[in-house]
Amino acid sequence: MVKKLRNLTVSLLLCIALMACGQSEETSMEEATEPIDEAITEAEQEPIEEEESMPEEAVNVEDGEEESGTDHHDELPYEWAGSYELNEGEYTLLLPQNEFGDESMLISFILENSNITDVEHHAAHVMESEAAEVAGGSTFEAKSEYVYNLFLNTEGSTSFILTVSESGSYRIFTEHHAEEFDMQIINEAGDEVEAANVSEYEGHAHDHGHDHK
Repeated sequence: MVKKLRNLTVSLLLCIALMACGQSEETSMEEATEPIDEAITEAEQEPIEEEESMPEEAVNVEDGEEESGTDHHDELPYEWAGSYELNEGEYTLLLPQNEFGDESMLISFILENSNITDVEHHAAHVMESEAAEVAGGSTFEAKSEYVYNLFLNTEGSTSFILTVSESGSYRIFTEHHAEEFDMQIINEAGDEVEAANVSEYEGHAHDHGHDHK
């Protein structure tokens, strides 16, 4: 009888011990999962930072595309312009005087009945390109959209023979004011061709007597 009671007591103690161990393991598991749950909750609550928006790229003007107008030129390469009706043939470009003793003068011809919409702007680019040199008393062809550097007699009259191969209205641009030279264009009949729509510009700091050589 005593032996049975002893065995019963041992069994009860073992059961109590097992129950105590089970509760301890459950508590440990709950404690271990709490930080994970809290971390997940905090991660869900944190606002997602928005990516910084990238600035839009500036739109560049394609190479070779000209800006409209003449405002972007620091200094205009011409001071005078006039339109002349020139037929195919030969003309005398006469400069009877040289008021300030200039050694040379740039001149360009732009055919107005072409597809050029902004003649002044185009002429500025033409006159800033490399010029063909023309000695006093020589002959040259008045080609549209070309620039020529006329060498002048610093003490008096200078003349040139210019030939025109395409008839039309030519807008002539000169580096200096035409009045400084009393510039005239004489046709084969000896008559002066009058300039129309004359414009004067003060587009560049002009030092008379400079040489373009």
